[in-house]
Formats: sequence, structure tokens, C-alpha cells
Amino acid sequence: MAAQAAQTDGDDLDLCRVQSEPLSHDEAVAFVTSGDCGAISTFLGTTRNNFDGRPVRTLMYEAYAPMAESKMREILREARRAYGIKKACALHRVGEVKIG
Repeated sequence: MAAQAAQTDGDDLDLCRVQSEPLSHDEAVAFVTSGDCGAISTFLGTTRNNFDGRPVRTLMYEAYAPMAESKMREILREARRAYGIKKACALHRVGEVKIG
């Protein structure tokens, strides 16, 4: 159920995707890397083995990809405008996500 990469404004500044395959931190970093920027900031969420003292074995994520990707693009556009970000990437996983 992988969705195609969706760019905004036709200018290749944002990469947004909802996918069932494992996410690639390397892909995200490669996308935002630019010779005229001095830093890259990333967030990589993982599934922990507990929640409120209860054991967790796996998580199941669901999303309506077209709506989620549209909202993700909106958030990235706003972040680029507000904070002077050159390029942005938001990847989100759906389906079963195991611990780690």
C-alpha cells in the first residue's frame, strides 16, 4: 500500500509519503541535504515495548493516505515559510510496526 512520493508546489521542496514498508532515514536525509544548508534535523519514531506500564508487542497504524499526505504537505509548507527551511520530508508508516 505504498503511496507515490508527492511534491508540493511543483518545486521539489517537500517529500511526503504514507507507506506500509519500513521507513528509510537515509532517504529522508538524502532528500533534504543541500549544499547551501548547514544542518539537518530529523525525528525517527520507534515502537517501544511498553505503554503506561503495560507490555506492547506491536502497533497497527492506519491512515487514509491521500488526506494524510495533503495535511503533511500543508504542515511542511507552513514550516518552510515560518522557519526558513529549504527542504522538508515527512514519511509515515502504516500497517504493523514491531518493537524497535
